[in-house]
Amino acid sequence: MKKRQILIGIFFFLTFSLPAIAQDNDSNPWKTNISVAGKTGTPLIINGTILGSDGEPIEGTDLWIYHTDSEGFYAKTESGNDRGWRHADYSARVKSGPGGTFEIHTIRPAGYPDSINPAHLHIRINAAGYPELEYTAYFEGGERITGEIKSLVEKYGTMFLLPVETTDEGLKKVSWQIRLLSKSPY
Repeated sequence: MKKRQILIGIFFFLTFSLPAIAQDNDSNPWKTNISVAGKTGTPLIINGTILGSDGEPIEGTDLWIYHTDSEGFYAKTESGNDRGWRHADYSARVKSGPGGTFEIHTIRPAGYPDSINPAHLHIRINAAGYPELEYTAYFEGGERITGEIKSLVEKYGTMFLLPVETTDEGLKKVSWQIRLLSKSPY
């Protein structure tokens, strides 16, 4: 009886407590779709490549990508507060594939409400022989992109300013080539 209760509890936790559904394709573990039931936004495709400090692609790198929703919240509570990045609704873990590639279908995030921080994506990368670091991408031409943001992008090798392209189908797309740093810049 107790074993059954535990299994039922696990089932309900997985079904109802995890709002983001990352749908991995078994034949392409480097490709995923992050969708959140009941939430909408501008569809965004993130095509990326993970490169070592020598410029060579790295396959099998652990990636955790997360970002805010279209209102700028990571995970909004019923009272309207943000639960923070550790609880991000838009979140997925993938491994880089052949040629160091990854592909994520999600929505375009927004900057934090009541903040000057622009819309951005986070990706934490864990690769053998490299420090685990978080890399951040902002969007060229996005609201709140200032000279200060551009200076930070130029200063640190962990921040990027990505152009947003529109595909023939009208989808928004960014290409993100990340060269891993052999040591932390902070």
